[in-house]
Amino acid sequence: MRMLMPALMLLGACSSQPVANNGSAEVDVPNMHGIEFTAGTWVRKDSAALYMSPEQDVLLAVRCDRAKGAIVFTLPGSIAASGGQVKIEADGASHSFPAVNAEVDGDDDALVEAAAPASMPFIRDTLGGNPQRIGAEVDGTPAFITPGDKMVGEVIKACL
Repeated sequence: MRMLMPALMLLGACSSQPVANNGSAEVDVPNMHGIEFTAGTWVRKDSAALYMSPEQDVLLAVRCDRAKGAIVFTLPGSIAASGGQVKIEADGASHSFPAVNAEVDGDDDALVEAAAPASMPFIRDTLGGNPQRIGAEVDGTPAFITPGDKMVGEVIKACL
């Protein structure tokens, strides 16, 4: 996988994903306890918290789109042209969000993007409350599980 940092920096400038609470749904998820964390480290870059692999690939970006009052999740993957879902899990709670394939000039890596209002209780309280773990999947395919980090909460609080 090529380094996704340039793509995510470009995504920080604009986002085509509309922000709406409709279409997101609270869903049951399998218990993620006991699943190994995906190797990596959280880093803060401007208005984003990035989970970076040991090879410095961005596995998950949690970014504030201040203009829309939204938190935008960007992660590797692709969905059908008709749309798909990104599910974010944190300490046993989860939400699925409508997702789109993110198009970034000059980057061939497939990226998926989903957005939600920063004020949504799952975003504000659960993710913003420093969960112990954060999981993500694209269209039902588990992508990874990360340890939680206060940087995620800082990004969310700054977006409120």
